Amino acid sequence: MYRNIAQHKFVLTTSGSSYLSPTYVTDVVRGIIKAIGNEKAYNEIFNLSADTDLTVQEYLDTIAEYFHTGIIKINIGYRLSVFLAGIIEGFCNHVLKKDGFVSKSKIDFLAVDHSTSSKKAQEVLGFHADHDFAAGFEKTMKWCREKGFI
Repeated sequence: MYRNIAQHKFVLTTSGSSYLSPTYVTDVVRGIIKAIGNEKAYNEIFNLSADTDLTVQEYLDTIAEYFHTGIIKINIGYRLSVFLAGIIEGFCNHVLKKDGFVSKSKIDFLAVDHSTSSKKAQEVLGFHADHDFAAGFEKTMKWCREKGFI
């Protein structure tokens, strides 16, 4: 997805109004460390997520801004997006013998609400994410460039 956005080849086919809680990896690790050995955390489940969610549109715009590009938006809705993704995925898998560039799971990632609350982790563990999405994304891209992924 990041490569496609960087090359101005990414198309958002849904509204972009669903929510994500992207959380930088070191924040998640800190949350896990806070839970280890903490008696209040025994047999509990925590969402170790950013303090605030952002919309898919905000998420994609931040990525596009980083790459000095834009997002192509053609809102055809969720159902039509999934239907067309199924056709493309089937064609690629059965005819081209390779993974398609789009799939239901990729549509779902950007179209289904993934909002979470870290309130319980904040109250029980004292967890707060140190990185907002833009800062975490910047560090992630630096690491990806160093490793040759981007």
